[in-house]
Amino acid sequence: MKLAYPIILTAVSDNGFSGYDVYIPDLDINTQGESVADSISMARDAIGMWACFEIDEGRNIPNPVIGEPINLPTGSMMALVDIDIDAYRRAHDNRTVRKNLTIPKWLNDQAENTGVNFSQVLQNGLKQQLGVDEPDFIVNRYRESRSGGKKIISTPVVSTAAKIHSNSHGKVTKTVAAKKKK
Repeated sequence: MKLAYPIILTAVSDNGFSGYDVYIPDLDINTQGESVADSISMARDAIGMWACFEIDEGRNIPNPVIGEPINLPTGSMMALVDIDIDAYRRAHDNRTVRKNLTIPKWLNDQAENTGVNFSQVLQNGLKQQLGVDEPDFIVNRYRESRSGGKKIISTPVVSTAAKIHSNSHGKVTKTVAAKKKK
């Protein structure tokens, strides 16, 4: 599901933070960023997390309202943020689930003797059967290892939690926060 939501960026500078408050009026959520580009990226991430949370809770995602006038606070600007909710979920929801399976004993013994990683074989087989690949976000996310400078693929894990707080427009809103583990 590909969507594009309008966002309102308002420059802020207080308590040592200088950047932008980002309000997504169609979803009534906020985030912030240090620059316009960072703010747009943070808005995309907030929309993705919020949408995944709402879908997991069995609620519908509202369609963006495009073309209707938006009242911009003084000094604010509007932008559109596009997001592919399905791609976002694939890239960020890497929780593992336990599966029990049955295979012949002789095959199990042979695989264990050769050090086969059953989980990896099952993942590879399922991806091949379903015709899916790793999301580009995961494949292209690298970090340097402290042991010998090898490149190691780092799979981010995101846990979502809804928070209630007051936004810069004086409304009490629900926002989604994320913790990324690297």
